[in-house]
Amino acid sequence: MLLLNDGGPGAPALGAPPRVHAALKETAGRFDIVGLDQRFAGRSTPLDCGRPVGGLFSAGNGRASFERQVALHRGLAAGCRTTAGAWLPYASTREEVVEVRRDAQVLILSATGDPRTPHRGGAALHRSLPSSPLLTLRGADRHRLYGTYGNACVDDTVNAYLAHGRLSRTDPVCTRQ
Repeated sequence: MLLLNDGGPGAPALGAPPRVHAALKETAGRFDIVGLDQRFAGRSTPLDCGRPVGGLFSAGNGRASFERQVALHRGLAAGCRTTAGAWLPYASTREEVVEVRRDAQVLILSATGDPRTPHRGGAALHRSLPSSPLLTLRGADRHRLYGTYGNACVDDTVNAYLAHGRLSRTDPVCTRQ
């Protein structure tokens, strides 16, 4: 089974299997592909905080953009407290990791230019799982790299892993095309 969590946080993934099935090409038949909507996202009882968000972005480089994001998030938090206050303790994407099997082998994908999920998070996961290679896409401006970004190096590396179940001994690096 291939379980999809498109990240975000808060991005739905229930509709992702057809996209990933197409990206997997001939390898797709080896997997049951399941998309998972995170709690309160997509069709998993979404929170209504009284205003459309349309995506949250980083605070930017300047003070003015930082202040705009602070105002947006304060307004969003106030709306959430009003319309969904009882659910807020359960809406966090923070999870407590009690124990990590350091010998777990997974292929970690990360992008150096993604403002929402910075590369330092992928590097930290890689340090926690030293047996797992870190596939880095340099210069990408967003996450969701596999099957949608259009980078042949990333797609071919993931497809090879999924087809053969073997991980690289080195950390592959791809460059934005």
